[in-house]
Amino acid sequence: MTQTILDARIAYRLLEGKTELDVLAGARYVAVKSDIDFKGGRFDQSSLDLDEAWVDPLIGIRLNHQINEKWNAILRADVGGFGVSSDFVWEVFGGFGYQVTETTTLFAGYRHLDVDYDRSFTFDVEMSGFVIGGKFSF
Repeated sequence: MTQTILDARIAYRLLEGKTELDVLAGARYVAVKSDIDFKGGRFDQSSLDLDEAWVDPLIGIRLNHQINEKWNAILRADVGGFGVSSDFVWEVFGGFGYQVTETTTLFAGYRHLDVDYDRSFTFDVEMSGFVIGGKFSF
């Protein structure tokens, strides 16, 4: 099973300064591909392939606190789906960022994502784990 998730968001800043608060709106693209091959028994040499993709609308918040010139703390949460594609989806992320250049920040943290999709197949999944990544501003 492979899964691809892409998020796109726009933000509107409500609070400016050392602590920033943004409201978010956007979309999350999810693609799931499953390939199952059966060996032995009644279904020997048969297989099952499933490909499904959808887009969920999202709303959320992002809180960014500047600890010092290079380090910041990040908290982001969103909800979505609303029956458009998924019945409901939510995510929370918390972590720290390190500003390498004026436009580049590296970050690490922990993310939990819960997806409840039930259309042509059921994908009711919770995923949690550590995340590392980069943010590029322009």
